[in-house]
Amino acid sequence: MAQPKTLRQEVEELRDEIAALQAERASEKAAAKSAKPSASPAPEPEAAEESGVESGGDLERVIGELTEAAESEIAEHPAIVLGLAFLLGLTIGRLSKS
Repeated sequence: MAQPKTLRQEVEELRDEIAALQAERASEKAAAKSAKPSASPAPEPEAAEESGVESGGDLERVIGELTEAAESEIAEHPAIVLGLAFLLGLTIGRLSKS
């Protein structure tokens, strides 16, 4: 029977996996830059997020991801969502009377 891994072995495996993923990501970035040269370089995704500027395609993708996440949460917890909607309705009704 296989012996359980020690914590040190697991950490080393995770470090190796992270290093491999970082190298893969760097090679993909290099390949993308060499395959698609442009007159003015596009801002890095991190820089675009920091400045609050996103392209239309990115914005659509983000909205799609948020919509999917909301739909999955609603599907997983319908009673909680109904309760929150009811409380929100009561709160709006109470505030509109004042």
